[in-house]
Amino acid sequence: MKIPQCVCILVGFIFTLVPAFANQADGKIVFEPVQDKSFTLVYNHAFLQRHYINQAKVEFMEAPLPQNIGPDKEIISLFSAIKHNNFEWWLGIWDQQARRAFASDPQIERSMRSTFNYYQQRLNHGEMYLTEWLVVKDRVWLQAEIRKPDGSVANQILLPFALEEGRFRLSASDFNTPLHKAIRQALAAQHGVSETDVAESTKG
Repeated sequence: MKIPQCVCILVGFIFTLVPAFANQADGKIVFEPVQDKSFTLVYNHAFLQRHYINQAKVEFMEAPLPQNIGPDKEIISLFSAIKHNNFEWWLGIWDQQARRAFASDPQIERSMRSTFNYYQQRLNHGEMYLTEWLVVKDRVWLQAEIRKPDGSVANQILLPFALEEGRFRLSASDFNTPLHKAIRQALAAQHGVSETDVAESTKG
């Protein structure tokens, strides 16, 4: 009797599967060793940008803002607080997430006070200028520079602001993110500066 070819193929397929499932005979599922792998996901971000004419020199404020005037004024208020050595004023410009972390985590408190002290030293020996204004989704990113008396740049600062309860606040969750780095790279490319140079001269 001649066995149909399709039956032979089916039988062969079944016997091929037997070794693969033999290690599950005791009810256990066995896997191959875990392998470390990765993939890259690329995003394209649309944004609006404006350059400050003549790179506006910052005139520091004498007191905190009584109401929302815009992110430009908030960044000036932020550094005015540093200029006047008023830490509570400075902390009040951060969003609720940052203020809660400051109150509950001693390490974050030390880090924020260290940042405040760092820029206080920089502002004592330089002037501040606003250079770039960008909108990416619901965030406003402002770039500023602290310049030495000879006009050279001591620090480039890129800060994210977001509306919170009707007031622009410094957004803690946007620091040191891939988007933060991507915006720095885009600005560096526009000005013919390497990302390494920008990163090394930027704190925050």
